[in-house]
Amino acid sequence: THWLAGQLGSSTSPTALRYGPALFRAKAVSFAEAAQVEGDADATRTLYETKQKAWAQTADKIKDEDPDAYAYLTGTRTNRTGEALWTLAGTYTLAFPMFAFLLMMAGYLVIRFVVMTAPVWATLAIVPNLQGTLRSALSVVAAAVVHPVIMAVGASISVLTTGYLLNPDTGLGWLGLLLSVLFTAMMWTVLKPYRRLTSLVTGKKVAPTHIEQLLL
Repeated sequence: THWLAGQLGSSTSPTALRYGPALFRAKAVSFAEAAQVEGDADATRTLYETKQKAWAQTADKIKDEDPDAYAYLTGTRTNRTGEALWTLAGTYTLAFPMFAFLLMMAGYLVIRFVVMTAPVWATLAIVPNLQGTLRSALSVVAAAVVHPVIMAVGASISVLTTGYLLNPDTGLGWLGLLLSVLFTAMMWTVLKPYRRLTSLVTGKKVAPTHIEQLLL
């Protein structure tokens, strides 16, 4: 959607809806097309030339039917800086749920490892000198159980909220973009995912946040 808005100035105009797919097909190479010309230099050259002609023909139609959209297509007018900002903000907001996913995966792996090596830990519990090591391991296991659950809830809230704020149908526009960035920054600050991931390795406890204190 944002790519199309950058090419034609809008992703919902009649011109964008009519010629957007054709522009994309002329600009990109599908997996099937790449497989057909793989290892054949002449076929590859022919494919690119065909796509160049298709792009030029589509651009000529846009020029005749919608000069304003053609100005965006040729770069005479541009809103690509704004679309780039949208892309960067979207990437930033996606970083939080992606980090939460990594933390959940780390917790899953820790629990799997502990379950597989449970007989070893049971043996260590018998040795008095190794009980400190066992307590540290139990702290890691506790972190692997608690922190992924908290981050899963936080990631769900983050995805739902930013999805609403960035949805074009809400009509918030740039305000929605700003609010989504601020909300994501708040989630990073409140839930402290990096410290939670570190606690899975070190077993060091993370001080509960205000939200966790309210929940508990």
